[in-house]
Amino acid sequence: MRGCEGSRPSRRERDMREPHTLVLERLAPPSAPGSVRAHTGRRRQFRLLATGSSAAAVLAAALVITHVTDWPHGDGRAAAAQAQVTRVVPAAESRTLAVAARADGPSLAGALSVTAMTLPAPTAYLEAGYSGSPQWRRIDTAVAPAGGVRVAWQAPDGVHVTSLGSATAHAGTDIVIRGAREVGGLVAHDDGFALLTRLPGRSGAETDAHLLRFRGAVQVFDLALTGSVSQDAAPQLGGQLAWNGSRYGAYFAVQGTGGRLAGQFGDKLVYVDRAGRRLPGGWNWGCSHNRGTALIAEKPGVFASLCVEDRRSGLFVNTGTGSSEQAPVISREQCRPDYCSGQIGGFVKAGSGRYVVAFSTRGAAEVRPGSGRGDEVSARTVTHQVALAFLTDRSTPEGSPVLLTRDPDTDHVNVRLAPYGPDRLLLSYETVSGARCSSGTCTGTFTGTHVRIVDLAGHPLTPDTVIGAHIAGSIGVLPGGDLVWAAAGSPPDHTRPLNQDATPTTSAIDIVRLTVRAG
Repeated sequence: MRGCEGSRPSRRERDMREPHTLVLERLAPPSAPGSVRAHTGRRRQFRLLATGSSAAAVLAAALVITHVTDWPHGDGRAAAAQAQVTRVVPAAESRTLAVAARADGPSLAGALSVTAMTLPAPTAYLEAGYSGSPQWRRIDTAVAPAGGVRVAWQAPDGVHVTSLGSATAHAGTDIVIRGAREVGGLVAHDDGFALLTRLPGRSGAETDAHLLRFRGAVQVFDLALTGSVSQDAAPQLGGQLAWNGSRYGAYFAVQGTGGRLAGQFGDKLVYVDRAGRRLPGGWNWGCSHNRGTALIAEKPGVFASLCVEDRRSGLFVNTGTGSSEQAPVISREQCRPDYCSGQIGGFVKAGSGRYVVAFSTRGAAEVRPGSGRGDEVSARTVTHQVALAFLTDRSTPEGSPVLLTRDPDTDHVNVRLAPYGPDRLLLSYETVSGARCSSGTCTGTFTGTHVRIVDLAGHPLTPDTVIGAHIAGSIGVLPGGDLVWAAAGSPPDHTRPLNQDATPTTSAIDIVRLTVRAG
């Protein structure tokens, strides 16, 4: 019951008004005192902490993550027996916007499960980004129409594609594309998969882009997308692969190897039919220099696409046009060689027909003509924040981006977005607290992977929750709407640049499933 004006609110009333920021604390291994063996087999147990929240709210948001691998043994047992805590800035201290959740919103409680899958070969799960900043090596997850899951990951001998059953259990033997050097995009079919990757170049270049289609263990086609004829190569893809039921769209970064574009970097979109034949459309040279791509399959017509480009300095809608010249602007960003402050984290077409893009951003305090090519942008913030932008159709931005975070002392990286049912979205990002930044690179303390559900206007529907299951690549949608993704390795060390000559490896991948619940 509402109190009289001027009366002191009850504890329950205060709890209901305060935004809830949740923290997961990993407890001791099952062999340590005080741990709980909830089921047969070994499990990682988590206790949920909360700031500004009542005990009832904590219980309502309890989250359990299952893991079928052993806890550390030997010299690591004593360290593992101590609680390991990932801390989120308390709601009362945080300058982050949109943390408070609707009291009647859906809960992520008990919805997340993580199963470890042993690999036949090790995988290096981190790689060096701009100025050596650690970032997850891409592991893509795709779902076939009948529900089968494919996972593409990099190994020393090439790219492996692992098939999983509907229950995310390993099914069959990996298909290995030997010599392949990058996961650039993955499409799952009921009878196999298609993969965008790089293979040793035939034109003298380091690597060329290839689209491969497998039916079972049999290769149906291998189509080179760059080479001596087109005078381009693909030293790094940063790509996207989409399928609309009759044709593929492969969108990726390229480097010119001849003519006036020799040595320059741009991007390329190629349409391919189910038999591996090139189709009309797309472009040979679009955004330049390309610093990020996004692609959504459409039927009929051109695929929806976005690019990050350092010439006009920002994030643009280049659907059907390729170039950013005159392209609608989503966000102007500070860019320099090999870096743009805006990075695309996800591009989703919602059930309503609207499009949503999630991205990291430093914003623009000033945009002015550059002394050389393109524009110069002064960033508004030192750290990267999280934003959503909206499109009314595949080519038209709607309004201004919605900024979801405003914490100048925290860097936000690895932004991800996926559909959560027809009219909601799963948003994820990672935080680096106590950020010390210079020229677009920040160091600090890794403080976890955050997830929340938002509506199609960016409003939060659940509390901002820190989980122990990061997202390393694309997220698949199962036939019933549940989400599945893959990840590998331990949290990165953001206090220093990554030593590229000593990147850590693992022999297991976590398969993560999030049960989607009706709102």
